[in-house]
Amino acid sequence: SILNSEKTANMLASKRIASIIDFMTFYVTCYVQRGLFEMHRLVWVLMLTMKIESSAGQLSQPYIQCLLKAGGALDIKSEREKPAAWLPDASWLNLIQLSRTVLPLRDVCDSLSRNEAVWRAWYDEDAPEAGKIPEYDERLDRFEKMLVVRCLREDRTLLSVATYISETIGQRYMDSRPLDLRATEEESSASCPLIALLSQGADPTAIIMELAKKKKKQA
Repeated sequence: SILNSEKTANMLASKRIASIIDFMTFYVTCYVQRGLFEMHRLVWVLMLTMKIESSAGQLSQPYIQCLLKAGGALDIKSEREKPAAWLPDASWLNLIQLSRTVLPLRDVCDSLSRNEAVWRAWYDEDAPEAGKIPEYDERLDRFEKMLVVRCLREDRTLLSVATYISETIGQRYMDSRPLDLRATEEESSASCPLIALLSQGADPTAIIMELAKKKKKQA
């Protein structure tokens, strides 16, 4: 990271440190994702993003717990009655927990009761994560908006997560990157070999042989 990160002769120490950290963060992400299935890569980047924001004091532990569990620990018989039949019990419990976790959303349950038609229209949208959250959109940050989607439209959570990540640490963390065998080979050595765990039908022989020809190496 020190050798390969951006540097100039007159760069301030603070900017140089930020450049090193930025390079290392992305490099480690690429390195880790190399060994993950596609479905697990988003989870890794989400964990990384939350850790960065948490370390910077921009994300609290209750918010993270709300994302993970929402209203899973609540009992529908012990809470206030939901105001609309179209709203699933699980989503209502999630909303109650959200109101207890996020201060700007402390009266969101009352809002849904007052403006049921508006919330129903948002709930029924094909892509609610792309629309404005009724009444609260201007008051919420990126993570809080993601929590609303997670609590009411759990099926759209991953898409909302992708938006949160790209707006927080950058779109490049969301871009799909095919395996760069040349770069991977350069990191290996006689004492640190490459091990490929292949799924059924995968055969990297062709790209390995092509790289061997370019480097004029033979088995």
